[in-house]
Amino acid sequence: MDILLPGVTGYDLVRYLRQDERYATLPVLFLTTEGQLQSRYRTARVGGDDHLVKPVVAPLLLSTVAARIERSRFVRQLLSRDGLTRLLTHTAFIEAAQALHTRQQEKPEHAMAWVMIDVDHFKSVNDRFGHPVGDRVLAALAALLRRRLRQSDRVGRYGGEEFATLIEDLPEREVVRLVERLLAEFGAMEHHAADGETFHSTFSAGVAMLKPGMSLDDWKKAADDALYAAKKGGRNRVTASSGAAPPAKGEHGTQGSALGTR
Repeated sequence: MDILLPGVTGYDLVRYLRQDERYATLPVLFLTTEGQLQSRYRTARVGGDDHLVKPVVAPLLLSTVAARIERSRFVRQLLSRDGLTRLLTHTAFIEAAQALHTRQQEKPEHAMAWVMIDVDHFKSVNDRFGHPVGDRVLAALAALLRRRLRQSDRVGRYGGEEFATLIEDLPEREVVRLVERLLAEFGAMEHHAADGETFHSTFSAGVAMLKPGMSLDDWKKAADDALYAAKKGGRNRVTASSGAAPPAKGEHGTQGSALGTR
């Protein structure tokens, strides 16, 4: 970024840039002939990352740019990951969903599923065993999702006890079966309270496939509606947006039902 620009200063431009959260971690280097200390103060004040005085030696410029990019990537990774679960944050997950939605508009035949997951009766877990135990339940589910899903599948903590994942290149039936296997494995896990008591937990899930012409909001709503149907149907089950799933066998440690009737 130069300081002297037509109609605006580089300082003003960077100040405006930093007001947009999309560019909060974008590295900005000022290249200028102004070497006064006051100029360096203004660079820092408006959000500039460094201030290099012209003429700049090429090796210095390259090493500075490389260092700032590396730091920016590190900071972005910290900001995009939830502290408890190490999954994508809500904002990072929505950005990933937007990118996939855009890609699907170019390749409508590309199968993409949005899966919403909500831990059943999680408030009761917190009330009975305490929030630290509840956090361990969430961390256990997050670890299961990281282990069992592919690296290409985006997984995020959507909020509270709610998780979401984006699964590519699988038809709806296979996505539902995959999530059912996750449900069975999670339901079989033993969780331990502070006093040594053990208990099991389950989740409800909704699956929505991205259809041609469907907006991002419509895709998300379809997954939300499928999740709501799973919870309304008795929890501990997986429901696809194309139909409601049959009743599950039980609330603890049993596998939920498969694909709903079409």
